[in-house]
This record gives sequence, structure tokens and C-alpha cells, in this order.
Amino acid sequence: MRRLAVIAALLSLSVFVSGQSTPIPGLVAHEWGTFTSVAGEDGRAVQWLPQSGPTDLPDFVDRIDCRFKGSLSGTVRMETPVIYFYAPREMAVNVSVRFPQGVITEWFPKPTAAREDIINGAMGGDIAWANVHVKPGAPSRFRIEPGQNHYYVARETDAAPIEVGGAMERFLFYRGVE
Repeated sequence: MRRLAVIAALLSLSVFVSGQSTPIPGLVAHEWGTFTSVAGEDGRAVQWLPQSGPTDLPDFVDRIDCRFKGSLSGTVRMETPVIYFYAPREMAVNVSVRFPQGVITEWFPKPTAAREDIINGAMGGDIAWANVHVKPGAPSRFRIEPGQNHYYVARETDAAPIEVGGAMERFLFYRGVE
């Protein structure tokens, strides 16, 4: 029964992209990511602390309160989902992600239209970015930090750069636990 609940939770993850009341010809929002779960010898999901170890994310990625995050147990970790955008022209879109039975634990850029409890470091399975400026052909001015981080290879794609609240990136990033 628990296995069916986990499968249902995975299928309930949804991403909504809207910018106009009518579809935008040529706009593609491509979500990519993985889920990790741990099973016991009997094949049943096991509670674990997926957020308890050190993080390898770039320092500019925002996170929920570490005291809370370190004690957050779950059976599923939503691993590094990202949303890439492909568009024929510059445009602004609004994006929201729902992880109904989970908690969004990390994100970048900072959400511009999210539930306040997420931004303030409390539990929440919804996150949103308003006025995501999709800029095909724009020069890449991405935030970096000293040293090379293996997450930067996610920028090596032909997706359009995006700008949210002054932050440039190639994608929207978020992570969570259920």
C-alpha cells in the first residue's frame, strides 16, 4: 500500500507554465530530474534523512532552514529537477511547481511568487516564479563561485537563458523531500 502511495505522490508532481491566456506558439518548457527512494529487504519504502549530509550545491542556491532540513525524513527525494525553456522570441512567463505531499527544500533563482512559508524556511510543497524572462540568444551571464561545481554542466544546453528578479540562469532549479 505504501508503494502505491509513493507512486501516486511521484505522479502528482506537476509543473504549470503560463504567460498568456492562449498558448504561445513555439514555447517549450522541459522539466528534467530524478527521484531517489530507499527500500528495505522486503521492498517497502524506508524512512531516511536525505538532507542530513553535506550539500554539493553552489553556495548561491537558497535552502530551507538547515535545522529543519537536517531533521527532515522522507521516503522520496526529488533530485535536482530543473526546467529549461525554449522559445522563438523573448517573452515572460509565470511558473509554478507543486509537490503536494512533499517539501521544497532548495531553489534558485529566488522564487518571486511563492508561499511565504517556503521563503521563510518552513514546510511547503509549492513554489512559483513570476515574470520569468525567457531570452533566447541572450548572452550568458550566470552567477558562479570559486572552483568548479559539477552542477554547472546543467547549463551546457541550447535552452534559452532566463532572468528572474535580476538573476540570470539557464534553468529554474528546485529540490524536495516527501
